[in-house]
Amino acid sequence: MRLFVLLFALATYSSASAEYQVFYENGKAGVRDESGKILIPASFDALGWADGSFSVINQVTGFRQKGKWGLINLKKEFITKAEFETVTSPGGDRVIASKHINPYTIKYGCIDLSGKITVPFLYDGIAIHGLRAIVFVKNGPKYEHGLIDLDDKTILPVRYREIRPIGSLRFAIQNFEQRTALFSEDGIQLTGFVIDSISSFKKGNAIIYQDFKQGLIDREGVIQIQPTYRELKITTEGISARASDTWNIIDTENKPVKSIEADELIADGTHYLLTRAGKYGTVNETLDPGIVLKYDHLDPFTNNLSVARQGNRYGLISLASKEILPFEFDSLILEENFVRTMKKSQGWIQWAVYDTFNIRKTERSYDELLQFNGRFFPVKNRGFWGAVDRYGKEVLACVYDSLAGFNYDVANVKFKGLYGIVGFDERWRVLPQQNILTIVDSDHYLERQDTTLFLKNTSGEVIYFTNNQLRVMDGFLEESSTDGTVRHVTLSGISSTVVAPPRVEGTEEVFEESEDMRGVRRDGQYGFIDSKGRLRIANRYEAIGRFREGLAAVMILGKWGFVSQEDNIVINPNFEEVGEFHNGLVIVKRNGKTGVIGKGGQLIVPLRYDSIARTGNLLVLYEQGRSGLADYKGNVLIEPRFDGLDLLPNNLVIVHNDENWGVMTIDGMPVVPLIYNFIKYNPATNQFLANKKSDWKTVMK
Repeated sequence: MRLFVLLFALATYSSASAEYQVFYENGKAGVRDESGKILIPASFDALGWADGSFSVINQVTGFRQKGKWGLINLKKEFITKAEFETVTSPGGDRVIASKHINPYTIKYGCIDLSGKITVPFLYDGIAIHGLRAIVFVKNGPKYEHGLIDLDDKTILPVRYREIRPIGSLRFAIQNFEQRTALFSEDGIQLTGFVIDSISSFKKGNAIIYQDFKQGLIDREGVIQIQPTYRELKITTEGISARASDTWNIIDTENKPVKSIEADELIADGTHYLLTRAGKYGTVNETLDPGIVLKYDHLDPFTNNLSVARQGNRYGLISLASKEILPFEFDSLILEENFVRTMKKSQGWIQWAVYDTFNIRKTERSYDELLQFNGRFFPVKNRGFWGAVDRYGKEVLACVYDSLAGFNYDVANVKFKGLYGIVGFDERWRVLPQQNILTIVDSDHYLERQDTTLFLKNTSGEVIYFTNNQLRVMDGFLEESSTDGTVRHVTLSGISSTVVAPPRVEGTEEVFEESEDMRGVRRDGQYGFIDSKGRLRIANRYEAIGRFREGLAAVMILGKWGFVSQEDNIVINPNFEEVGEFHNGLVIVKRNGKTGVIGKGGQLIVPLRYDSIARTGNLLVLYEQGRSGLADYKGNVLIEPRFDGLDLLPNNLVIVHNDENWGVMTIDGMPVVPLIYNFIKYNPATNQFLANKKSDWKTVMK
């Protein structure tokens, strides 16, 4: 009966938005009806509600003047003054309003459509649900919630962590131990605070979580299905359920070690990350409990430390469950012995560096703080860049446009649009200038002037210059000439060893050296020269590959074959695609099918597969979407009959078809039968993690 009254009231008080329309004249808002008749003249800053919506409730709507809100009816009568910070309508005969109770504090209350205060302005927030209002106040760092009726009668005192409507006339109440109970709309407690969480009601039942298992409860708090299942579904046919997934630890001889119920088991060294119902914890090698399942995320451990998340806050914990950094950060990045942290405060982003003993290293916070580069952390403050060393000392003040490069003693910076080099003692080594600079070492740099590169010392003396490309190497420069010559240039400016030959006269392109031979192109045709630049194989091929194991791929009349360094055709060109020789074999394709041949052109693996890939000393065969294995002698070890396979370092192979996973030896002998839904390998323990999913079944009609 009460539900009917509520629905009737909503129908009575709500007016279709199409009946009335807000219009504007000279930047002011008014209201007219669907016939165009002006009901409220255009004289207000806004009409409707402070959340930007517009509706008329029983001939009443909100108006704004001089930054304040009030209520007005369609007869142009002011119901209240414009004295509120906000007015919003949940749709019934109550309006949620907020106002200053002193110059620094805003509180929320309710007024009815006649302007009468029905809920005093005592709360930090109000949400109306039917004939009840959830209210909350801030008490120190936490918010406490309560439940009242729309005339401020207390249903539940303001002392709970959370109150959530879960259907008509029912509320889920969570205490500060994060345990939940079911209450009626009259404040009658229907269950104890033993539930982890509860869903909304559907067909008179709700799904509850308790100790990471799901069960079913009715509206009176009576358990219909005990919380023993991993998952429940309420459908039109009834209630379906499935048990928890099982993870089995299996050795390489298919002997079971131990099993555990979990949604996910992730190998992390000799321990495991465990998840159940979205919560993370750990177990040890024998699956005994470690870190309690209470985190919303755990990163893999590094040096026995992990970045953890609780809600939307990050902290740092140890494998022994000790909290290293508190859960008060919006972002946290662990890098070796440093932790980069970020907090958001009143719209400001604040980055800092801590060590793994919870000692803050940086004295102040930064807008950006990038990864440690071996010398410093690049930091940004008020739009300018600087640097902080591992001890938190600001070795470069945040005054630079950008940091372009560095070595141990100096940094390449952009300062007020100019380029310079500064030491970490903040003394200029090269004063800012127009030309772009590149650090070579602490005493040398490159300066580009138009197309010319100058090698200079920090005294400004020119040591070497060139119009060619220069690459900074370890203790020298590598110069590449347009004719293909590559030379080494010492930091004294001496051009020394020719490490690549000049281009042969008339050639259009010279390729990378391989086995003392370089491909060249002349007149659109390809050949090879040796390391001294002598033409060894005439330019008579349409395309070429590199020499590998004494043979190079060449194309004649659109087909690929292989030639020796003596310019002898060793394998006739009759393939559409070829690879490079490795261990005396090459993968080739003809007529759309792939196989493997030897150096004499003999077939090792027949041309029948869609594709073939090398993996270690084995070949993966692909045929009609399935995978198999062969050795380098052409022996098919595993026929291509699996959707996927994963070769392991212990000469075993994880194989799977659809959702059936198992393990075989590389020569096709079964080790673990294909009875699992997923298998992964843990190299730290030389064991398998095998997942067995449970099946759905109907447990209640």
